[in-house]
Amino acid sequence: MIELRLHRRKTNFRWVFGQSLCLGMLRLIADGNRRWAREKGLSASAGHEAGVLLLRQLIELCCRWGIKVLTVFIFSCDNWSRSKVEINFMMSLFERLIFSESEVEKFSREDIRMSVIGDTSKLPKPLQGLINNAEETTKYNSGLQLILALN
Repeated sequence: MIELRLHRRKTNFRWVFGQSLCLGMLRLIADGNRRWAREKGLSASAGHEAGVLLLRQLIELCCRWGIKVLTVFIFSCDNWSRSKVEINFMMSLFERLIFSESEVEKFSREDIRMSVIGDTSKLPKPLQGLINNAEETTKYNSGLQLILALN
């Protein structure tokens, strides 16, 4: 297993992993989105959105390269200490770009099984419902297992 932190600074996935990839599992910590945005003169929300878009690219690459399990730590307990505005934006981002009906349908078509680990009881009820739907809809898929660690 490899643990690595990918930064948006000219990261070339082919260079990071090489031409042939024989990993079965990859763990990723989504860290530094605000820092990256600040360095670019952007808002924290722009950094979080860029992080989710990068995650989507990584999911596609994992499918293409035959990685069977991708675990992504996307929201830690420490994140609750951020401003209410930032937390609400992150929850809305998860709803729109990860757990929305259209994204779950796309993951299902691509044979991706989604599961969430962590305490979801503190998350907004609508997001909890979307998570349950995503897990239920994709539970029989046998391609990439996408594990999202929350809280």
